[in-house]
Amino acid sequence: MVEVIRLVADALADPTTGVNAQIAAMDLRAGDTRPAPIAAIVDETRTGWVSREKLPRELLSTGPILSVLQVGDAVMDGERVAVFREILVEVGIRLAAPADLSEDGTTQLLDTFRAVHRALREMLRDANADSLRRSNEVEILTTEAWRQSPLVAVLDDAVVTGTLIVTFTVRDNAPGV
Repeated sequence: MVEVIRLVADALADPTTGVNAQIAAMDLRAGDTRPAPIAAIVDETRTGWVSREKLPRELLSTGPILSVLQVGDAVMDGERVAVFREILVEVGIRLAAPADLSEDGTTQLLDTFRAVHRALREMLRDANADSLRRSNEVEILTTEAWRQSPLVAVLDDAVVTGTLIVTFTVRDNAPGV
């Protein structure tokens, strides 16, 4: 669903509650280094290479990148006359960063995912319902499941990537329109 992908990407990019705001506000353990800010947050509806999963290596020269894409089937009830329809949508939030396979580099990447978790929780707060969770009669209501894949080195160990998969419950308030 276009709206869900864009809502998630826009919430992650929000200057007040998004991932970079969460990175800046994060409490760190003694001796840990603050993760680098996310250089770009892109999604498959507005950036073609995301849907093809072909990361242009040169993009990483500016820092870590988050890409947002649908990774599973959207599941909904069968057709019926209804005022609204609820749909389960699996969204992947993929982190790609220049490879730093040291303990500190790994900790920074995991802390970046911690900031992503916090940004998504902010999106789901009731106070943010209108501004971050609604677009074109589609509203993100809640989440059903969160799964995070292990970090993996790819592209000749030049890039580290991992994916957070979140199942969102979404309401289409105008399913017959």
